[in-house]
Amino acid sequence: GPVALMSCDPDLVEEVRRLDRKIVRGLTAEGSRWQGLRHLMTAQRLKVDFISYSIEEVFKTIGEAVAIVVVIIFLFLGSFRSVLIPVVTIPLSLVGVCFILFAVGYSINLLTLLALVLAIGIVVDDAIVVVENTQRHLDEGGVGAREAARRATAEVVGPVIATALVLMAVF
Repeated sequence: GPVALMSCDPDLVEEVRRLDRKIVRGLTAEGSRWQGLRHLMTAQRLKVDFISYSIEEVFKTIGEAVAIVVVIIFLFLGSFRSVLIPVVTIPLSLVGVCFILFAVGYSINLLTLLALVLAIGIVVDDAIVVVENTQRHLDEGGVGAREAARRATAEVVGPVIATALVLMAVF
């Protein structure tokens, strides 16, 4: 009879799609002999659908985070320049997280997706804290933008690192 085994490939989505193509070829070539295997693939297909939905939700979360950051910072600080910094840091941090996940050999699963959403939250929170503190130094006057950013970062580096460590330990 027909045999189709799942390999140990960590990319479940691609593996299930590959097997689906093989089953469809088997159904058209050999009729009903593959029908039982098609039913066995239902559970794997549900996992793929769940993973795909979870990835879509992560992208939705990223979009919501960017929108909230833009609106909140612009409303409170009234400056597009202040909005630009967090909007740039979010994609950069995501690229960094994905690079690290790839470098250590992790695949995209629910745990890594949760970590990604948590990382987005940490980056957004920390970027807002640094931008607000930089704006405070600029409003007080007497320093340029670079010096205000240096002072603001030096003042909040401890709490920012502590917050990130606590959130990583909890989650």
